[in-house]
Amino acid sequence: MRRQKLTAVALILIWIALSAGFSSYAQPEGTIYESTVQSEGKIYEPLTVDLDKIGQQVAAILEDRISKLEIENAVLKAQIEALSKRVEALEGLANFPTITPRPEGTTAPTPTPTRTPNPSGYDCETTLLSPYFYGEFSRGAEFNFTIQIRNTGTKPWGNEVMMEWVSGLKAEKTPTYAYAMPRSEIEPEEVVDFSIVMVAPDDLVGDGKHTSRYALKNDQEIFCEFEYNIFVP
Repeated sequence: MRRQKLTAVALILIWIALSAGFSSYAQPEGTIYESTVQSEGKIYEPLTVDLDKIGQQVAAILEDRISKLEIENAVLKAQIEALSKRVEALEGLANFPTITPRPEGTTAPTPTPTRTPNPSGYDCETTLLSPYFYGEFSRGAEFNFTIQIRNTGTKPWGNEVMMEWVSGLKAEKTPTYAYAMPRSEIEPEEVVDFSIVMVAPDDLVGDGKHTSRYALKNDQEIFCEFEYNIFVP
């Protein structure tokens, strides 16, 4: 019984001591808590955030960026407009009708006279392939006189038909001036070609325009005449 009493007394003393210790840490009535923090003898000010200032800074950054974007947009718009105009111009050129240039010297086409069929049955049609009508050549220059001849008559041509120089400029490099047909027999509607190397004259004559005339002949007649024209300044 005595031990139980001693235990109770000890517990009472411990309670009193603890109560006295805690009372030393009690905050006096009326004390205002400060926002400072003390640690190891140093006082730390609290971290403050100025939301208005941050908002102003963000607004200034956004305004500057928007201004730069507007300038970049204006530059890009101007470049796009310039490219659009260039594309339109190129499209216009692509759709522009092309003109086939007339070869140098072809100031006028060689007239095709209306022909009356030859009663003898010998007839032809010619196409001058070169030179061009009054094609220009320097003095002493070589050129080809090329003619295509079609038998448009009713008779075939044999060895009796020849091509010969008739009048005008005599310019053959090899002065033959008379040529047999390239085949021994040429039927109606068949075509043959002649090509003869010519030399432009060295001397200036008149206005520099020259004409040379050739024809097809048989034993009795001249039945087909043709010519070429050149200009030697």
